[in-house]
Amino acid sequence: MLKYIVAFNLIFVSVFGLAQQGSIGIKIDTSKPLPPYLVTRKLPVLAIRNVDSSFTSLSKLPKNKPTIIIYFNTNCEHCQDEAKQIIENKNVFDKVQFVFISTDAVPLLKTFKEKYNINGANFYLGRDQKYILPAFYNIRFTPFVAVYNAKQILERVYEGGAKWQALQKLISTL
Repeated sequence: MLKYIVAFNLIFVSVFGLAQQGSIGIKIDTSKPLPPYLVTRKLPVLAIRNVDSSFTSLSKLPKNKPTIIIYFNTNCEHCQDEAKQIIENKNVFDKVQFVFISTDAVPLLKTFKEKYNINGANFYLGRDQKYILPAFYNIRFTPFVAVYNAKQILERVYEGGAKWQALQKLISTL
């Protein structure tokens, strides 16, 4: 019983603190249960399948760099624009790691990766094979962008995408 009281208090403090600060850029409806990303504020536990059939575990990403997760759909025009903007301005994001994640089939992801030239040591692109992220983030719109600081703690989310300038400005404050 004590662990339930402690858990409730932690969630209540999290909700109250986030609702008061508005620190992650979204309105919080306190009448509904919180999605997991608001409870933990840590990177989700997930291994994505890369287009070469290898796997990348988010928990194994370097912890000394901010991480931006972009959940996308390959046929979404806003997602395509988001990828294009980031890649065209990737020189300003050299100290950031980007993780593009989708539930689309690997052949579609491979085409997307090639079309938008999503390559480099700080770029990952893969498939969420177990459909973990839609529920973890309560995703309603794509692209969905989650920005984590160098300690892998959530700083802000953008439902429906973010302009590269907004991401650059946020990253510069971390």
